[in-house]
Amino acid sequence: MLFRSQLKSVQGLLEKFKSEMAPSMEENYVWHPNREVRFDQMMRQHRMFKIMGPTGIGKTTKVKQWLEKKGYKVKCVSLSPNTRSADLYAYPTVRDGQFVTQLGPILAWARERPENESVLILDEFNLADPSVLDPLKTLGKTPPYLDWDGERIELTPKHRVILLGNPTHYFGRRQSEMTDLLPSLVWKKPHLSEYRAELRTVSDQLFSTLDEPKKTACVTTVVGLIQVVQQAMPEMVVTYRDYQDTLSRLAARLSKAGSDSSGRSEEHTSELQSPDHLV
Repeated sequence: MLFRSQLKSVQGLLEKFKSEMAPSMEENYVWHPNREVRFDQMMRQHRMFKIMGPTGIGKTTKVKQWLEKKGYKVKCVSLSPNTRSADLYAYPTVRDGQFVTQLGPILAWARERPENESVLILDEFNLADPSVLDPLKTLGKTPPYLDWDGERIELTPKHRVILLGNPTHYFGRRQSEMTDLLPSLVWKKPHLSEYRAELRTVSDQLFSTLDEPKKTACVTTVVGLIQVVQQAMPEMVVTYRDYQDTLSRLAARLSKAGSDSSGRSEEHTSELQSPDHLV
C-alpha cells in the first residue's frame, strides 16, 4: 500500500503533466474510427438525432471539434434541471424604457438563414424538463419548422440538431416520448485495452521527434502514473481522455525542455521508465 507521501508525490506529478504550462491539445484527440463513421452516417441521414453515453468519453468535445473542422456553424447550449422554456426561446425584458422580446439561443438559431450547415447542440438535454424541448417536435415535418407560442418559424435544410445526454440510469436524467423516438448513437466507455492502437497513434503524433524506446517510456510512465493513483483511489473515475490529455501535456513539457537543452531533455526522457522511479 502506498504511503501518503508517495501518493501525494504521484498526484503532484500527474497534475503537473496535465496542467502546468500546457496549451490546449484537443486537435490531438484521437477519436475511435467507428464512432466517426457512424456519426458521419447520422449527419447525412437525419436532421435531428441524439448521442447517449457516460461522462468523459468525448461527446461534447469531439462532436464540436468534428463539426467545426467540417465547416459547420455550431451553437452549443447546455441544459440543466433549472432550464426554462423562456431561457431557450424568448423572454420579455425592458430596453430603453420599452418592453421588448429577447430571443433565447434556440429561437435565435431558428431565425438564422445560414450560408453553411448550422448545427444546434443541446448538451445534457435529459437533465431538463422534457417540456422545454416540445417546440422541437416539428423539426421532423416537411418542411421543418419550430412551433413557439403559436408562431411557426420555418427552418432551412441547413438547420440541424444534435442532443447529447447521459444514460437514463444517471441521477436526475429524464425521459420523454419525443426524445425517446429520436434516432440515436450509443457510446460506451471502453476499457483501455480497446484503445491500444489509438494510444499508439497519438503517441506517434505527439512524440514524433523521439525514438521508439523513448515513445514507449512516455506512454508507460503516464499510464502507470494514472493507474497507481486509481488503485489508491478506486472512487476516482478515469477515462481514455485522461490518458490522452496527460500524454499531450507531457509532450508539451518535453518539447519545452528540448528547446532549453537537447542533452538535458534526452537525459530526462531516458529516466521515464516506470512510475516506481518517479515516486
